[in-house]
Amino acid sequence: MNLKGTKWAILLLLGSGLNEGLTAQKATMKETRAYERMLKKHPMAAELKTQHKQYMKAGKVPHTPDKAWAQDWLWTMDPKLGRPTPELLPGIIEQMEAQESTLMGLPGSAASQWVARGPSNVGGRTRALAWDPNDPSGKKVWAGGVTGGLWYNTDITNANTSWQPVSELWDNLSITCIAFDPNDKKIMYVG
Repeated sequence: MNLKGTKWAILLLLGSGLNEGLTAQKATMKETRAYERMLKKHPMAAELKTQHKQYMKAGKVPHTPDKAWAQDWLWTMDPKLGRPTPELLPGIIEQMEAQESTLMGLPGSAASQWVARGPSNVGGRTRALAWDPNDPSGKKVWAGGVTGGLWYNTDITNANTSWQPVSELWDNLSITCIAFDPNDKKIMYVG
């Protein structure tokens, strides 16, 4: 095969690869649009829209538990079946637990059991724990105290390390939840 034939063969291969990728992307977009249309035409979606208009006319707040349930139902349904599939949940939980037990160092797993460190040296109730995603060693832990304060421990695996308060200004603030921003792990929220 000459150089000109080789160039055409390469272009043909590249073109077919691009074509396959575009075809798959088009199929995915087509499925997404079909799912969106199905959601808009779903009787439950129409009922939610009607209820919303009625609430707005009456000057009421349109947020009710039944609407939350209906929205959750629509969001979790299998598009092919047209309904949620809670019967699959036990199998999924079992699979997750099997994976969890094989992971090394997962807090509370068989490989990394919880160890009591009190109560003689513990100053209050802890309602929130978060492993710091910015620590590559996985040893830095944040804790929120119900009786007040945000605390951290730089090496949770070492029994000789102590918990440090973030600030004395936080002593009277009850911290019951901690979350790291999924888009920017350097941002932490406490509540």
